[in-house]
Amino acid sequence: MGAAARSLLRAIGLWGLLAADPECADEAWQREVLAQARAFELHDAEEKLRVSLAEALQACPAGPGGAACRAGVQSRTQEQRQRRRGEIDARYERLLRELEDRCRATSA
Repeated sequence: MGAAARSLLRAIGLWGLLAADPECADEAWQREVLAQARAFELHDAEEKLRVSLAEALQACPAGPGGAACRAGVQSRTQEQRQRRRGEIDARYERLLRELEDRCRATSA
């Protein structure tokens, strides 16, 4: 889980509750908390990429001479977006698997 998502969960007081439920009394609620944290982290990453894209595009020359620069910036940004989303998705998939494993172990 990313730092931004942990900060959000701490701010709304859910991180401790999520981590402190070894009995898996409300697995659906925990899944919802993880989904909200994932959405927040994806949004935060997207906002940061938007800002960096805008800054990088400003460094490109105006007009037709800057077309290659703008295309390169946009391509690199898209690659970063896909890589970051993949990292976030993988982390939350792992967290969901851990939740399922923990709940299966406590119910067995």
